[in-house]
Amino acid sequence: MKVNRIAAITFGLTAGAAATLASTSALAQTSASDVRLFQNYYFDAVITGTPYIGGRVSYVDYDNGLDATDIDVFGGFTVNPDMELEAQIGHRRVSNGSSESGLKDAFLTGRYMLDIDSPADVAIGSYVTLPIGKEEVGQDRFDVGVYAASRYIVSPRVTLTGNASFHLFDGTGPGNDSRYSGLQLGAGMIYGLSNDTHLVVEAASGPTRGFGGTPTAGTSLAGAISAGLDHNIGAARVRGALMVGTEDSLFDDVGLIAEFTLPL
Repeated sequence: MKVNRIAAITFGLTAGAAATLASTSALAQTSASDVRLFQNYYFDAVITGTPYIGGRVSYVDYDNGLDATDIDVFGGFTVNPDMELEAQIGHRRVSNGSSESGLKDAFLTGRYMLDIDSPADVAIGSYVTLPIGKEEVGQDRFDVGVYAASRYIVSPRVTLTGNASFHLFDGTGPGNDSRYSGLQLGAGMIYGLSNDTHLVVEAASGPTRGFGGTPTAGTSLAGAISAGLDHNIGAARVRGALMVGTEDSLFDDVGLIAEFTLPL
Protein backbone atom coordinates (compact mmCIF):
# COMPACT_ATOMS: atom_id res chain seq x y z
CA MET A 1 0.00 0.00 0.00
CA LYS A 2 1.06 3.57 -0.67
CA VAL A 3 0.86 4.49 3.02
CA ASN A 4 3.24 1.71 3.98
CA ARG A 5 5.71 2.60 1.23
CA ILE A 6 5.76 6.27 2.12
CA ALA A 7 5.93 5.54 5.84
CA ALA A 8 9.02 3.40 5.20
CA ILE A 9 10.60 6.18 3.14
CA THR A 10 9.80 8.76 5.81
CA PHE A 11 11.24 6.54 8.55
CA GLY A 12 14.43 6.13 6.54
CA LEU A 13 14.75 9.86 5.97
CA THR A 14 14.13 10.58 9.64
CA ALA A 15 16.69 8.03 10.77
CA GLY A 16 19.23 9.41 8.32
CA ALA A 17 18.62 12.96 9.45
CA ALA A 18 18.97 11.96 13.10
CA ALA A 19 22.28 10.24 12.38
CA THR A 20 23.53 13.31 10.54
CA LEU A 21 22.47 15.58 13.37
CA ALA A 22 24.38 13.45 15.85
CA SER A 23 27.52 13.46 13.70
CA THR A 24 27.53 17.26 13.23
CA SER A 25 27.15 18.39 16.83
CA ALA A 26 30.58 20.03 16.89
CA LEU A 27 30.40 21.87 13.58
CA ALA A 28 31.13 25.57 13.25
CA GLN A 29 28.57 28.24 12.43
CA THR A 30 26.50 27.63 9.30
CA SER A 31 24.61 30.11 7.11
CA ALA A 32 21.13 29.69 5.65
CA SER A 33 21.23 32.92 3.65
CA ASP A 34 21.58 30.99 0.36
CA VAL A 35 19.10 28.23 1.24
CA ARG A 36 15.61 28.51 -0.28
CA LEU A 37 12.32 26.94 0.75
CA PHE A 38 10.67 24.13 -1.26
CA GLN A 39 6.92 24.64 -1.01
CA ASN A 40 7.20 28.42 -0.99
CA TYR A 41 10.36 28.87 -3.02
CA TYR A 42 9.42 32.36 -4.22
CA PHE A 43 7.45 33.48 -1.17
CA ASP A 44 10.52 33.95 1.00
CA ALA A 45 12.42 36.83 2.62
CA VAL A 46 15.68 36.27 0.78
CA ILE A 47 17.59 37.89 -2.07
CA THR A 48 19.87 35.57 -4.07
CA GLY A 49 22.41 38.34 -4.69
CA THR A 50 23.54 37.15 -8.11
CA PRO A 51 21.82 36.13 -11.36
CA TYR A 52 21.07 32.41 -11.41
CA ILE A 53 19.31 29.66 -13.37
CA GLY A 54 17.84 26.38 -12.20
CA GLY A 55 15.86 23.29 -13.08
CA ARG A 56 13.20 21.35 -11.22
CA VAL A 57 11.28 18.08 -11.51
CA SER A 58 8.24 17.66 -9.25
CA TYR A 59 5.68 14.89 -8.94
CA VAL A 60 2.41 14.50 -7.02
CA ASP A 61 0.38 11.31 -6.59
CA TYR A 62 -3.13 12.23 -5.44
CA ASP A 63 -5.40 9.83 -3.56
CA ASN A 64 -8.16 10.27 -6.17
CA GLY A 65 -6.01 8.53 -8.80
CA LEU A 66 -4.64 11.66 -10.46
CA ASP A 67 -0.90 12.21 -10.74
CA ALA A 68 0.96 15.22 -12.11
CA THR A 69 4.58 15.67 -13.20
CA ASP A 70 6.16 19.10 -13.77
CA ILE A 71 9.48 19.90 -15.42
CA ASP A 72 10.44 23.55 -14.90
CA VAL A 73 13.27 25.91 -15.72
CA PHE A 74 13.58 29.10 -13.69
CA GLY A 75 15.95 31.88 -12.84
CA GLY A 76 16.41 35.22 -11.13
CA PHE A 77 18.10 38.58 -11.46
CA THR A 78 19.10 40.77 -8.51
CA VAL A 79 18.27 44.38 -9.38
CA ASN A 80 19.91 45.69 -6.22
CA PRO A 81 20.66 44.32 -2.73
CA ASP A 82 17.00 44.78 -1.75
CA MET A 83 15.14 43.73 -4.92
CA GLU A 84 15.01 40.59 -7.05
CA LEU A 85 13.03 39.53 -10.14
CA GLU A 86 12.40 35.86 -10.99
CA ALA A 87 10.65 33.88 -13.71
CA GLN A 88 9.63 30.27 -14.37
CA ILE A 89 8.32 28.27 -17.34
CA GLY A 90 7.71 24.56 -17.65
CA HIS A 91 5.88 21.51 -18.95
CA ARG A 92 3.22 19.45 -17.18
CA ARG A 93 1.91 15.91 -17.65
CA VAL A 94 -1.23 14.77 -15.85
CA SER A 95 -2.66 11.26 -15.79
CA ASN A 96 -5.98 9.89 -14.53
CA GLY A 97 -6.64 6.80 -16.63
CA SER A 98 -5.78 8.83 -19.74
CA SER A 99 -3.00 11.40 -19.90
CA GLU A 100 -2.53 14.97 -21.10
CA SER A 101 0.63 17.03 -21.37
CA GLY A 102 1.47 20.54 -22.38
CA LEU A 103 3.12 23.88 -21.69
CA LYS A 104 2.61 25.58 -18.33
CA ASP A 105 1.83 29.25 -17.83
CA ALA A 106 4.80 31.58 -17.43
CA PHE A 107 5.30 32.78 -13.86
CA LEU A 108 6.82 36.21 -13.09
CA THR A 109 7.52 37.52 -9.61
CA GLY A 110 9.48 40.19 -7.76
CA ARG A 111 10.20 40.85 -4.10
CA TYR A 112 11.56 43.76 -2.10
CA MET A 113 13.34 43.55 1.25
CA LEU A 114 11.98 46.11 3.68
CA ASP A 115 14.35 48.32 5.67
CA ILE A 116 12.68 48.10 9.07
CA ASP A 117 13.94 48.16 12.64
CA SER A 118 13.40 44.48 13.38
CA PRO A 119 15.59 41.46 14.21
CA ALA A 120 13.76 39.60 11.41
CA ASP A 121 14.20 40.05 7.67
CA VAL A 122 10.90 41.01 6.03
CA ALA A 123 10.06 41.09 2.32
CA ILE A 124 6.98 41.88 0.26
CA GLY A 125 6.30 40.83 -3.31
CA SER A 126 3.81 40.11 -6.04
CA TYR A 127 3.42 37.74 -8.97
CA VAL A 128 1.49 37.23 -12.18
CA THR A 129 1.03 34.24 -14.47
CA LEU A 130 0.90 34.72 -18.23
CA PRO A 131 -1.81 32.46 -19.77
CA ILE A 132 0.25 30.71 -22.43
CA GLY A 133 -0.20 27.16 -21.11
CA LYS A 134 -2.53 24.33 -22.06
CA GLU A 135 -5.98 24.37 -20.48
CA GLU A 136 -6.21 20.56 -20.32
CA VAL A 137 -3.36 20.46 -17.79
CA GLY A 138 -4.86 23.17 -15.58
CA GLN A 139 -3.16 26.11 -17.25
CA ASP A 140 -4.16 29.03 -19.55
CA ARG A 141 -4.89 31.16 -16.49
CA PHE A 142 -4.16 34.78 -15.60
CA ASP A 143 -3.48 34.61 -11.85
CA VAL A 144 -2.17 37.43 -9.68
CA GLY A 145 -1.09 37.56 -6.06
CA VAL A 146 0.78 39.42 -3.34
CA TYR A 147 2.77 38.06 -0.44
CA ALA A 148 4.75 38.94 2.66
CA ALA A 149 7.53 36.79 4.09
CA SER A 150 9.94 36.84 7.02
CA ARG A 151 13.06 35.10 8.25
CA TYR A 152 14.40 35.11 11.78
CA ILE A 153 17.80 33.73 12.77
CA VAL A 154 17.35 31.93 16.08
CA SER A 155 20.90 30.59 16.33
CA PRO A 156 23.89 29.98 14.06
CA ARG A 157 22.19 26.75 12.97
CA VAL A 158 18.47 27.56 13.07
CA THR A 159 16.50 29.98 10.90
CA LEU A 160 12.70 30.25 11.14
CA THR A 161 10.56 31.33 8.16
CA GLY A 162 6.99 32.46 7.70
CA ASN A 163 4.88 33.72 4.83
CA ALA A 164 1.35 34.77 3.93
CA SER A 165 0.12 35.14 0.37
CA PHE A 166 -3.18 36.31 -1.13
CA HIS A 167 -4.14 34.90 -4.54
CA LEU A 168 -6.72 35.86 -7.13
CA PHE A 169 -7.17 32.80 -9.33
CA ASP A 170 -8.55 32.81 -12.85
CA GLY A 171 -10.98 29.99 -13.63
CA THR A 172 -13.85 28.07 -12.14
CA GLY A 173 -13.78 28.05 -8.36
CA PRO A 174 -16.23 27.56 -5.50
CA GLY A 175 -19.74 28.47 -6.65
CA ASN A 176 -18.60 28.30 -10.29
CA ASP A 177 -17.22 31.83 -10.07
CA SER A 178 -15.03 32.94 -12.95
CA ARG A 179 -12.44 34.21 -10.44
CA TYR A 180 -11.85 33.15 -6.88
CA SER A 181 -9.44 34.17 -4.15
CA GLY A 182 -7.62 32.54 -1.29
CA LEU A 183 -5.17 33.14 1.53
CA GLN A 184 -2.24 30.77 1.99
CA LEU A 185 -0.04 30.52 5.08
CA GLY A 186 3.33 28.86 5.50
CA ALA A 187 5.94 28.29 8.20
CA GLY A 188 9.29 26.57 8.15
CA MET A 189 12.66 25.91 9.70
CA ILE A 190 16.10 25.72 8.09
CA TYR A 191 18.62 23.76 10.13
CA GLY A 192 22.34 23.71 9.34
CA LEU A 193 23.62 20.14 9.36
CA SER A 194 26.98 21.37 8.10
CA ASN A 195 28.40 24.38 6.28
CA ASP A 196 27.22 22.88 2.97
CA THR A 197 24.09 20.91 3.91
CA HIS A 198 20.82 22.17 5.39
CA LEU A 199 17.59 20.50 6.42
CA VAL A 200 14.46 22.40 5.29
CA VAL A 201 11.15 21.59 7.05
CA GLU A 202 7.89 23.32 6.06
CA ALA A 203 4.17 23.33 6.70
CA ALA A 204 1.72 25.12 4.41
CA SER A 205 -2.03 25.46 4.17
CA GLY A 206 -4.43 27.20 1.81
CA PRO A 207 -6.42 26.89 -1.43
CA THR A 208 -4.61 25.75 -4.54
CA ARG A 209 -5.33 25.62 -8.25
CA GLY A 210 -4.99 21.82 -8.43
CA PHE A 211 -2.93 19.65 -10.80
CA GLY A 212 0.14 20.44 -8.76
CA GLY A 213 -1.10 23.46 -6.90
CA THR A 214 -0.66 27.19 -6.99
CA PRO A 215 1.50 29.20 -9.38
CA THR A 216 4.34 28.94 -6.87
CA ALA A 217 7.41 26.79 -7.24
CA GLY A 218 7.08 23.22 -8.37
CA THR A 219 4.31 21.21 -6.83
CA SER A 220 1.97 22.18 -4.00
CA LEU A 221 -0.83 20.48 -2.11
CA ALA A 222 -3.82 22.22 -0.51
CA GLY A 223 -2.28 21.44 2.87
CA ALA A 224 1.12 19.81 3.18
CA ILE A 225 4.16 19.20 5.31
CA SER A 226 7.56 18.62 3.76
CA ALA A 227 11.16 17.84 4.62
CA GLY A 228 14.12 18.19 2.29
CA LEU A 229 17.86 18.65 2.02
CA ASP A 230 19.79 21.50 0.38
CA HIS A 231 23.42 20.71 -0.45
CA ASN A 232 26.03 23.07 -1.83
CA ILE A 233 28.48 21.59 -4.38
CA GLY A 234 30.96 24.26 -5.35
CA ALA A 235 28.84 27.06 -6.82
CA ALA A 236 25.82 24.81 -7.48
CA ARG A 237 23.05 23.77 -5.12
CA VAL A 238 21.39 20.34 -5.32
CA ARG A 239 18.09 19.88 -3.48
CA GLY A 240 15.36 17.33 -2.89
CA ALA A 241 12.23 17.08 -0.71
CA LEU A 242 9.34 14.77 0.18
CA MET A 243 5.85 16.23 0.75
CA VAL A 244 2.73 14.64 2.20
CA GLY A 245 -0.76 16.10 2.01
CA THR A 246 -2.74 16.85 5.16
CA GLU A 247 -6.05 18.17 3.76
CA ASP A 248 -8.03 14.94 4.21
CA SER A 249 -5.67 12.54 5.97
CA LEU A 250 -1.92 12.17 6.20
CA PHE A 251 -0.20 10.40 3.28
CA ASP A 252 -3.29 10.45 1.03
CA ASP A 253 -1.42 12.78 -1.35
CA VAL A 254 2.34 12.46 -1.80
CA GLY A 255 4.79 14.71 -3.64
CA LEU A 256 8.48 14.74 -4.52
CA ILE A 257 10.70 17.65 -5.62
CA ALA A 258 14.23 17.50 -7.07
CA GLU A 259 16.04 20.61 -8.27
CA PHE A 260 19.35 22.36 -8.82
CA THR A 261 20.49 25.98 -9.17
CA LEU A 262 23.60 27.54 -10.71
CA PRO A 263 24.86 31.15 -10.43
CA LEU A 264 25.62 32.96 -13.68
